[in-house]
Amino acid sequence: MCLHIYLKYSTPVQLYVRVPGSECHLQTFFFLDYSAISLYSLGSAIAYNYYSFPTILINTTFHEIFLPTAVIAGILCTIITCASRLTSGFIKTKLMRISGFIIPYAFCHYPLIYRILFCQDELECDPEALSLHIQEIFLTVSSTSLFLSHIPECFSPGTFDIVGNSHQLFHVGVSLSTYRHLMAFMTDMKNRRELLSTILLHPPSFQGTVLPFGFLAASNLVITVTFLILFKRRNYSKLK
Repeated sequence: MCLHIYLKYSTPVQLYVRVPGSECHLQTFFFLDYSAISLYSLGSAIAYNYYSFPTILINTTFHEIFLPTAVIAGILCTIITCASRLTSGFIKTKLMRISGFIIPYAFCHYPLIYRILFCQDELECDPEALSLHIQEIFLTVSSTSLFLSHIPECFSPGTFDIVGNSHQLFHVGVSLSTYRHLMAFMTDMKNRRELLSTILLHPPSFQGTVLPFGFLAASNLVITVTFLILFKRRNYSKLK
């Protein structure tokens, strides 16, 4: 469901930004896009929490606070990225937007990085699952690096305005990383099901899946409407 929402709102905003239209509508799409990304980060955290968490950290205090903290990180992601649309200054805007995405991504991936570095048994070090997880990280980091460095258009300005620019390569790479992410979770769910069913004190439930997702979705809706009102007020003040 998180993947569906993430793709549903990220795709139209990329189309709408290329055609003339209302600035208010465009900002609305951007706000919804950022909300969808934060929901996807929470969906990833839920999957990590129940299927990919390192065994040594399961049922620890960190494991207990992982999902609530992921919800907070998702809210921060939405607030910071939406606020960047109302901020002046290219560098400041870009730093705010990138930091807004990095906060939930880094936090949600911490258990995975720990597992990759310190896995001990054969099931924990499952090469099939970890290979997919590593591919997801590589694709995300490399795609983001292209986007931030504006490669390849920085080497030949004007050549890649239509096809092949860093923004397009970024979205292609992130789409591939999302697919690897999904496959990695499905692999962990299949291979670790028996182990996790015996050691998890809190198996997947309504309170641990639908409730945090619904809370973040409602929070994002409030944040989106708030920033949309602020955007309209700012534009109205400019016209006076």
